[in-house]
Amino acid sequence: MGKSTEQAATCPFLPESANEYSPCGFYGQYYGCIADWTSPSEECKEWVGYYCLWGDYHQEVGYTDPACADFYDLFVECEFNSLTNDETTAVQVRIAV
Repeated sequence: MGKSTEQAATCPFLPESANEYSPCGFYGQYYGCIADWTSPSEECKEWVGYYCLWGDYHQEVGYTDPACADFYDLFVECEFNSLTNDETTAVQVRIAV
């Protein structure tokens, strides 16, 4: 089952032709990823998290899909005091500017 032109145009990730594991291709469709990227299904969020977290899914292109930067909350664990002191200071300085 192929994606419509509209779905391919709105998917923020690399096309399936660039990365076979892309949420824009077969795997994305299997996990319920559709054209509405403003509110993806829970299954789609889970696939995006795996896709962005594991480097094995990016070996064929040699770099992590740039769209993963917009979905950090799905694959990066954040916890209290998870930043180093230097990182905390850098954030504070940027906020103060």
